[in-house]
Amino acid sequence: MFLENKRNKVDFTMNYQRLAIAYKFEGLYDEAIEVCEYVLENFSDTAYIRYEVAHAYLCKGQLETALEEVNKAQSLFLRGAPFRGALDFLKGNILMCMEDWPKAEQEFQKQMNEAKGRRQGYLLPLEQLGHVYRTQGKLEKSIEMYKKGIEGAKNEKLFSFEMGFNRILAYTYLEMGNLTEALKASEERIALAVKYRKQIDWKTQFLKGYVCARMGAIKEAQNAADELKIMVDAGLDKKLIRYYCLLMGMIEFKKDNYKDAEKFQTQALSLLPFQVPHSTGFLDHAIFHNAMAMTYHKSGQLDKAQMQYERIISLTEGRLGFGIIYAKSYYMLGMIYEQEGSRTKAIEQYEKFLDLWKNADKGLAEVEDARQRILGLKD
Repeated sequence: MFLENKRNKVDFTMNYQRLAIAYKFEGLYDEAIEVCEYVLENFSDTAYIRYEVAHAYLCKGQLETALEEVNKAQSLFLRGAPFRGALDFLKGNILMCMEDWPKAEQEFQKQMNEAKGRRQGYLLPLEQLGHVYRTQGKLEKSIEMYKKGIEGAKNEKLFSFEMGFNRILAYTYLEMGNLTEALKASEERIALAVKYRKQIDWKTQFLKGYVCARMGAIKEAQNAADELKIMVDAGLDKKLIRYYCLLMGMIEFKKDNYKDAEKFQTQALSLLPFQVPHSTGFLDHAIFHNAMAMTYHKSGQLDKAQMQYERIISLTEGRLGFGIIYAKSYYMLGMIYEQEGSRTKAIEQYEKFLDLWKNADKGLAEVEDARQRILGLKD
């Protein structure tokens, strides 16, 4: 229907916008851009179409062009207009991917200030602000943002937001290696699910199992995986089985069964959606690639581990919520190059990691280790 309208040159902007979104769901970003440019050339210049163009360029990793497009879209809307918030949010994400931390922080802070008095308007930029700090290694500050989000959502009785912030907090502790706090946060998520939904949802079940697996609590992790599979099998979206595969991969990894771990993780990666904001679940591509990289690195398959870490740093929206994984990917690439004897490349990766975490919290082990490794490689 959408393509037919295009062939007939029907002047109906929403038709083309939906066609562009459909293309993005298939990873056909160039086709999405082509459709939008057709509208801009033949009908009218609208912020809605510019938004889709900017987002497609973001997914492609063409960040300068994405920023240009979102700026054009913003010029078509006054601040405070209903759709302007989505444009501002997208601009903040683009600035994050460009690693322009001062401007990204300023953008999300501005959105929060403008949203004061609106029930949930400030919670999404607050979350992204936490991600900005997290990627820079300002972990305590990011945790402070997420806890503010939990408190704000609780006060406003926005239980979905409260559960969402709780999940983010659990993953943050998990990435930090603070398994005790990660377990505590996942247990709080379980309590919230029971309180608000009267049952544990699949996201909560996966989180519970994944934290247990990382802690080496294999029996508890396996029980969670079994329950998760039952939930997915009974649901409509069968591709959510990727979370079961990811969890089983981590269970096998912790049991040192690297071949079985690789098998599960490969299946999980094959079911990942493309980077679009409406993906089922949330944009968590980084956690899938990181699990695969861990398995390859531990089993000595350095070339394959390198490919996974490079995939993580090439992500855009799929890694914004996992800034520690993103930053540490450069650190791990440095270690891989060092193991392979590529001193110059190893130094480059370590220096990139240290540049990202130049203002990080004091006492982070990876920062000091990277500095010492650079000195050793240069000596």
